[in-house]
Amino acid sequence: MIGRPEKQRVVLRGMGLTKMQKTIQLPDTPQIRGMLNKVQHLVRVEE
Repeated sequence: MIGRPEKQRVVLRGMGLTKMQKTIQLPDTPQIRGMLNKVQHLVRVEE
């Protein structure tokens, strides 16, 4: 998250991603999809 714009860091923290290589499970909601869309170049999504 170092060197990333503040908006992207806020989105990542809001999703619970605070460290690299961290894995989380989130519900499939429109809000989460919107957050993922904003940081899609920083995360990997698996269903």
